[in-house]
Amino acid sequence: KATSSHTSISSNKREVNLGTEYCFSHCALPYLLDQNVIVKNQIRYIDTILQRLKARVMQWDLQTIADRIDLWKLESFLKGENEKNPILKMANSLWERKPQERFSIRGNSDEIKSNFSSFSDHYSSLPESPKGGNNSQGRERYGNNRSTSSNCHKGSKLRPALSVRILRAEEQPDCVVYVLWVLDVRSGVDWLIRRRFREFFDFREALMSIRMSIESIEFPTKRLNVIENSQIVGERMKILQAFMRKLTCLVCINSLHPSTSKILLILQKFLNVDDKMDSIMLQEANSDSTPTRMVQVFIHSVLQLPMMDKVLAGFVDNFMLDKEVDTNKDWQPISGAAVVDEVRHFMDHLQTFLLDCFFEDCKDIHCRYSCRAAGSEGAMTSLTTLTSKSSSARLSSGNLATFYEEISNLTGSPRRQEEGSADALKFVNEDEIRKAVSAGVRRQVEVEIYIPCSQRLTFILEKAFLKQEKHIAHIISCIVHQPQSFYGIPMRHISPSSWDTAVCNMKELRTKALPIDRIDSLLRVAKDIPRIYQEEHPEQSQSSDSQQKSLGADDILPVFIYVLVRAQLPNVMALNQELQALCDPDRRLSEAGYYLATLEASLQHVTEAKLDALCGDDEVQRRTISNGDVKLDGDLFDHHENNGQLFPFLSGRS
Repeated sequence: KATSSHTSISSNKREVNLGTEYCFSHCALPYLLDQNVIVKNQIRYIDTILQRLKARVMQWDLQTIADRIDLWKLESFLKGENEKNPILKMANSLWERKPQERFSIRGNSDEIKSNFSSFSDHYSSLPESPKGGNNSQGRERYGNNRSTSSNCHKGSKLRPALSVRILRAEEQPDCVVYVLWVLDVRSGVDWLIRRRFREFFDFREALMSIRMSIESIEFPTKRLNVIENSQIVGERMKILQAFMRKLTCLVCINSLHPSTSKILLILQKFLNVDDKMDSIMLQEANSDSTPTRMVQVFIHSVLQLPMMDKVLAGFVDNFMLDKEVDTNKDWQPISGAAVVDEVRHFMDHLQTFLLDCFFEDCKDIHCRYSCRAAGSEGAMTSLTTLTSKSSSARLSSGNLATFYEEISNLTGSPRRQEEGSADALKFVNEDEIRKAVSAGVRRQVEVEIYIPCSQRLTFILEKAFLKQEKHIAHIISCIVHQPQSFYGIPMRHISPSSWDTAVCNMKELRTKALPIDRIDSLLRVAKDIPRIYQEEHPEQSQSSDSQQKSLGADDILPVFIYVLVRAQLPNVMALNQELQALCDPDRRLSEAGYYLATLEASLQHVTEAKLDALCGDDEVQRRTISNGDVKLDGDLFDHHENNGQLFPFLSGRS
């Protein structure tokens, strides 16, 4: 339909022609029209918003510099009134210092945030302006947000994207608290917080003191002396969730509004972002997936738009509608798998739709952040030279606009960004870019769909696989303390550390919130096994025999089973069904698909373990003495290679 006579798409020019009336730059418009997501009279507005969202993500790391320069520019215009205003007088006295005292730019681009923030830190510490509205409990909690001392310019503390979901309500002796799942999209750090309705109310009051238009967003009515029954709590949860999503949408769309940064700071305080800032910074510093994460930030911004939120809410609300009757159904593995497939189909289609519409945007963002590190050293050198030439005389002589333009051209010019992305494309594999973009899109799709549906999915799968869970839990409890030789691991492969690192990573499968992160933990387990073997058996890894240098597929399987049993994952059958069904379609034929099959085969081997072949504790001790078993780091293994014949539940495997 997108290529009919009235609608055409040019992939080279990325220009969309809709009849003779419309001509816009974004190739997503015909797809959105075709799916009835938007109507024609919304095209111009949506086109502008999509371009703004992309520019916001592309220039996010440069926003800190832009905030500082805008602040200095404002102060330069008001410099004539510094005798009347003590705040500006102190700010100008700070500006009169040598450039080296104001900021020292060195190292890489990450340090520019802290070095450029020195002026902002001094400025924000000045006395607050007496300006402000009426006092309220909300503003006492979150501060007076109309002050001109402007903490909003601490750009290094602002986060580009925060996903928020209200998971459930918990009854406490004196109140009801709502459990919120919060994800910092860029770093991938997530956490849970609990908030009472009164805290939501104070939070809204603080926001309204900054922007009165927030009052128009629907919010639950505050009830006095009324017992909060399940119906009231359910209604409040739904309205509060919509309120939080509209706030995150407002922050993304209205990024140019003067009060947006203040709103974002208050939102971050409400969500306890400051308490998690150390973890966020550490994760970002140790992560090499920044380009993919920034793609996810862009997709997050797109999915916050009202047109997309309506689509997502339609599926989630319909899916959760049957939650009340699930307890009365007799769930079986087949019917449980059908419910998971319903979620999988929607997520797969949504992912395909987003890739078709926004792949070019995501590709530009990925290349922008991929080439940032390579070009940061030269850019920082030029920026240091430029700022070292600056002085109070230069700025006070009316050349501030030139100075602002030079730094903007150096760091944030859209033309430079496009040129950098084009140059980076010459050296980056197209398949690698597509894989990274697809991973970022998939992760955010799971955030928007799987998280709100996870409570019902977990309940159904646990009930459907209840018998299988009890059976495999009994088997694992019987064999968890068995030696490595029981699992068919030959003596030359036995680990003195009992594969502890791999076991820890296997346990993380239950601590991760998203299926894609759980699959990544599974891949880390698969990579840990040969790494541990090479570290603990260096003499064999250096052997000329190729079979002893590394572990083959048949060698890894018994070790994988041993690690799985020692991890003792709760509800492992339901977890396996979920991972098998919700795996990204692009990864099912890759390494992830192979190790998901290994997980399923391992569970099958465990369920088929011959418990009648197990000996009692006395018999194990007798064998230990008579057969020369050795105890090493809490693990028993036989000096004589038995290849799993002592407890041969893996003997004869292919």
